[in-house]
Amino acid sequence: MKQFSNGSLVVHGAPTETIFANRRVALYPVRNGGVIPHPRLNQLLLFEEDDTKKEVRFLAVDMSGQHSREIMKVPRSYGAIMDFKYSRDGNWITFMTGPFFGDAKSSADIWVARSDGSELTNITANVPGNDGFPDFSGDARRIVFRSYRAGNPDIFLMNSDGSGVRQLTDHPGRDTFPAFCPTRNEIAFVSDRDGELDQTGTYRSMDIYTLQLGRHGTPGTLRRMTDDPGHDSHVQYSPDGEWLVFTSERGGQGDEWPLIPSSPQSYGEIYALRLKDKLLVRLTHNKWEEGPSTWVGPAE
Repeated sequence: MKQFSNGSLVVHGAPTETIFANRRVALYPVRNGGVIPHPRLNQLLLFEEDDTKKEVRFLAVDMSGQHSREIMKVPRSYGAIMDFKYSRDGNWITFMTGPFFGDAKSSADIWVARSDGSELTNITANVPGNDGFPDFSGDARRIVFRSYRAGNPDIFLMNSDGSGVRQLTDHPGRDTFPAFCPTRNEIAFVSDRDGELDQTGTYRSMDIYTLQLGRHGTPGTLRRMTDDPGHDSHVQYSPDGEWLVFTSERGGQGDEWPLIPSSPQSYGEIYALRLKDKLLVRLTHNKWEEGPSTWVGPAE
C-alpha cells in the first residue's frame, strides 16, 4: 500500500482501504485531472495552463498542493498535454501533446524527459501524423504507444529514443490506450475489435486485451481479458504485473450521468482484474465519475 499524506489535492476522507485476494489496497481519489503519482515519492506530476504567458507548466506537487517544483514548461502551441507516465524507477517521464480525440490527420507527438525536466525530447517529431498514449517498459528502454502512422489506430513499440519502431497490432478496429507490464514482455491495450455496436450503429464497446511479446518485440499470443457490453478503458498493470486496473461503465450510470449530460463517458467505476484467472474486483462504487487510475507499489 502506498502511503500518501492528505491535502487539498486528495478527496476528503482518503484513503479508502479495501482488501481482496490477500491484498490491502488504499484508494486515493485526486481532484485535479490528468495527474500521475511518483512511484516512490509522496508527490504528483501535473500540469497547469498559463493563459497570460501562453504556456503550459509541468509541476511536481506534494499532496498538500502547497509545495511545487517546476519540471518543465512548453508553449501552448504544442496543443493539449496529457497521459503522463513515470518510468518504474521514477527517473524518466513520457507524455503526449496534441488533440485527445484526434484522427489520422491530426498532429500529435510523444515526448520523453528526465524527471527533473532535463533532456526534454520530442521522439516522434520526424514522423507526421498522430502518435500518443505512451508507456514505458519496466526497464524504461522501450515505449509502447498508439499511432495512426499505418492509417488506422494500432499499437506500436519503439526504443525510448524513438528508434526501432515495430507495429504490434494490425486490425481494422480501434486499438488504443496501451500499457506495458512492468515485470515481463507483455502489454495490455483497449480495443473495439470485438465490441458490440451502440444504438446508433456508430460505435462499438471497448474491451481489454493482453499481447505477449517475444524477446525482440515480436507480437505473440493475444488474449481477450474482458467481454462486457459496457466500455472498459484506461488499463494499467499492478506493480507486480499480476493484476490489471481499469475504468468501466459495466456497473451502469450512476449520479454522474445528470452531472455531465452533454459528455457521456466510458468511465464509471474502477475495477481490478487478476490475469491468471480473470477474478474481477470492483474497487469503487459511488455517485462520481471515476477517471483513469494508476496503481503504485508499497512505500519504501
